Amino acid sequence: MTQDIHPTATGADEVAPHEAAANDAPALAPVAESQRLDVLDVLRGFALIGILMMNIEWFNRAIAVLTAPDLLARDFDHGAGFLVKILVEGKFYKLFSLLFGMGFAVMLLRAEEAQRPFYAWFARRAGVLLAIGIAHSLFLWTGDILHDYAIGAFLLLGIVWLRTKPRFAFLRNPQWLLRISIGMLIFPLLMMSAVGIGGMLQRDPVDLQERFAKSEAKRAELAAAWPKREAELLAEARKIAPGDVGEFPKDEDDQDNKDNKDAPKADPGEAVAKPEAAKADASAAPAADADPKKSKKAKKEDRLAAENWFKRKEYQTQAIFWEVQAMTSGDYWVATKYRARQTLEGLAGAPFFALFLLLPIFMLGWWLVETGKMRHPEQHLTLFRTMAWIGWPFGLVCAMSAGVLMYHPAWSESRGPDFVTQALHWCGQLLLCAAYVASFVLLLRKRFFKRLFGWLAPLGRMALTNYLTHSLVFSTLFYGYGAGWFGQVSRFPQMGLVAGMIAFQAVFSRVWLAYFNYGPMEWLWRSATYLKWQPLRRAAR
Repeated sequence: MTQDIHPTATGADEVAPHEAAANDAPALAPVAESQRLDVLDVLRGFALIGILMMNIEWFNRAIAVLTAPDLLARDFDHGAGFLVKILVEGKFYKLFSLLFGMGFAVMLLRAEEAQRPFYAWFARRAGVLLAIGIAHSLFLWTGDILHDYAIGAFLLLGIVWLRTKPRFAFLRNPQWLLRISIGMLIFPLLMMSAVGIGGMLQRDPVDLQERFAKSEAKRAELAAAWPKREAELLAEARKIAPGDVGEFPKDEDDQDNKDNKDAPKADPGEAVAKPEAAKADASAAPAADADPKKSKKAKKEDRLAAENWFKRKEYQTQAIFWEVQAMTSGDYWVATKYRARQTLEGLAGAPFFALFLLLPIFMLGWWLVETGKMRHPEQHLTLFRTMAWIGWPFGLVCAMSAGVLMYHPAWSESRGPDFVTQALHWCGQLLLCAAYVASFVLLLRKRFFKRLFGWLAPLGRMALTNYLTHSLVFSTLFYGYGAGWFGQVSRFPQMGLVAGMIAFQAVFSRVWLAYFNYGPMEWLWRSATYLKWQPLRRAAR
């Protein structure tokens, strides 16, 4: 059974023409149901499950330590967390990004085919998504990613504009989308490799062993002093009103810059702000720290792993306290006040996230559609089989290796070179994302698998509504102004909540779409985009 996909077909993000007179250019309007691409709806539904498996932990745990493994988890809780780390984390937002790029490409192709203006229409669409994302982050959950997608959508519009300029005419060749996308995805790996090689060239094995011994001695000293330091940090944190965030502990070097910014040379001080019990031990710090000519940046880079560990604990202690204080408050507006601050801080970094992490994946999805790979997969089975055969084994190896390094005490406690773990984790995310896409494209060619996975399609068609519903339900259950479960539901039971929510939404989505054309939020999004109320209820048959 073939799966021929014509240019007008895609998931929830596409457009198709209204019927018009022969001499009139067709107007852009939402796609007809008969023109939808099932594989993208199924992939959206699948991605929605992975997103919830990842996100639910951060309704129950402080986002201040986002993606950090829970090293206190035991037995089934550890097993659930470890499997999510390997199979889910970082893979599913990339899958959604790929689907977003595919939807954008189909909309662009459809607009060009209809000879209709595209910029203003799509800018409205992205602007509405940006507003939804900011409202989501402000009123429900600060882990929102919709505003990042919206910013990435404006970047895509920029590329479309560049394609119209003679100087950038080469971008009209879709192969350049692939080249630029792959280059941007590989660049972080090259940078991490360069840092790793440079770091190892500067230190021989004897030096590494000596630093490790010093660091472990320093760790014992700092660990003994930590209870007193923790009490001091929490005492300071409690002075801040619920919903607010105070000043975080600063490095002594940073404080020197503030106090002595006009001096030609600042006092180098110690590598960390030492507790009272640790002041006497000068031998645990690198000898280079005594050099007054050494730059503060170089001294920070030369810190012992234990000293960096101590600074992280200082920061995290107060960050976690302020977040937990807000999220466990019985006052909704206290939590909203905290979310407002975090949302503003998140928006400052959103353009960088959209440019360096989302845009290359958007472009890859764009390429898959514009070159016909997703529109006519039967003609490109070799590509999808290669993605599956490479993505599964190598993706699992990279993801498993990164997961072991993150959890194993020989690594996590001694804080080895983090870039190794990051590089493996990044590779695993990309490879497994490719494997997921390819597997569904290949499996859905068969009637049996179309029936087996068909229940995912309604979930995908209402992905925006279902995603926002997750935040509405779980913020109410976990936060203090609701049921107050924050910090009380461990990782394994969370998977049960995921299963229950997805089961309910699968049934609800199917029933809803039997009577309505779109999900509630999809309908509002489309109506705002087209500046016209779209027909919500299905026409009587």
